[in-house]
Amino acid sequence: MAQLTDRTIRAAISSARATRGGTWLSESLGRGQGSLTLKVTATACNWYYMYTISRQGEAPKTDRYPIGPYGDEHFTLARARVRAFELLAIKREAPEGNLRAYLEQIEAARLQEIERARQAEENRNRQEENAHRHTLEALMEQYVAKLVLARSSSVSQVRNAIRRHIILPHPEIANKAANEITRGQLTEILRMIVNQGHGRTAARVRSYMRAAYALALGAESDPTASRDLVNFQITSNPVTDIPTMSQYSIARERALSPIELAEFWRSIRSIDSEISRVIQASILLGGQRITQLLRAELTDYQGDRIILLDPKGRRHQPRTHILPVTPMAAEVLDICKQNAESLSSRFLFTTHGTRSIALNSVSHWVNNWVKAQSVVAPFSLGDIRRTCETLLASRGVSSDIRAQIQSHGLGGIQARHYDRYEYMDEKRRALTDWNQWIQSISTDPGEQQDGN
Repeated sequence: MAQLTDRTIRAAISSARATRGGTWLSESLGRGQGSLTLKVTATACNWYYMYTISRQGEAPKTDRYPIGPYGDEHFTLARARVRAFELLAIKREAPEGNLRAYLEQIEAARLQEIERARQAEENRNRQEENAHRHTLEALMEQYVAKLVLARSSSVSQVRNAIRRHIILPHPEIANKAANEITRGQLTEILRMIVNQGHGRTAARVRSYMRAAYALALGAESDPTASRDLVNFQITSNPVTDIPTMSQYSIARERALSPIELAEFWRSIRSIDSEISRVIQASILLGGQRITQLLRAELTDYQGDRIILLDPKGRRHQPRTHILPVTPMAAEVLDICKQNAESLSSRFLFTTHGTRSIALNSVSHWVNNWVKAQSVVAPFSLGDIRRTCETLLASRGVSSDIRAQIQSHGLGGIQARHYDRYEYMDEKRRALTDWNQWIQSISTDPGEQQDGN
């Protein structure tokens, strides 16, 4: 295995871009020490450390641990070599030479320690500064707790926004009794967010604060509310008179064109990762919400169908959302199932077994893909679902069947109480045609021009 050179790498990149293909380049770190490898495609170029895991009683297994993108701003050949030898040194300490599992254990322990220290610090501060007081921070925590009980898919988003835009930048307001806070103080919180150029976020934070105050305001006459909420002694909602900032609550319109989707699809199909497969499954299943897919457990995937739970909206119980699984989707889901079973995990989409893949990990993965290429205009994870519905419509799939596939707009009285038909045949026909079309546009340029 010859040593890599920058000249060899540049030649491989040029060839990949010209042929729209890809290749692997490697150099050995020494006998039995693994190798530094570079995956070259038309749109990306990433380093890996390739090594062997030797479990007793099992055949050796090869794994590739990511190092990072190739380039002057990331990992040059020299930097990648240094990092590969660092990983080799760590691997020597890992049980059975399983570098990935060892690093994940170290990182999990580190994060747990950080979280424990953070929680301990927060508890000390809360006890010292907020003794016997019901603060704005505590009120917002009550609101988040309500979302958790309702199994809302937005819990993480709400919790992070509260911490980032209320608690951390405004401790003097967050630590003040909630019933003493004025409309002007809450307006200052929102003004700072707007001045930072995040109008949509400001509109959302306003809605969170309004809902939290409304929760406490109605607690006294609500027998299902906790006594803690009553003790906030909220007699008015200071957020009500703050404008809604509706100018920032404009629905996003970005949807990938057939050409862009084809480029994205070809790329993610070539990437061997569980996160890539989550996105593939979402697309093949007609644009499913990633949050719902990530909740799926092994028992929810039944070969010809997958059962998802949709808690979105104001429903008290999540709605069961059943989808037929096409052969293309089964190809992806079967790999995910085998991976989960090998990790003894109950989750269908997992990288280390103990929990499902985090939504933020998928979102960051898409953002990194967008940054690493120059062919497709910028888009976010949320735009993929919109893309699928837009292109399904262009394929002639009716709005009713699109709603059944994507599980939206099904909260009316008729759907909740009377319509128990699962539309499986209609959904299967639509998804089969959709999958065949995706396959065709990734190979036939003519199909990409008009989306038909």
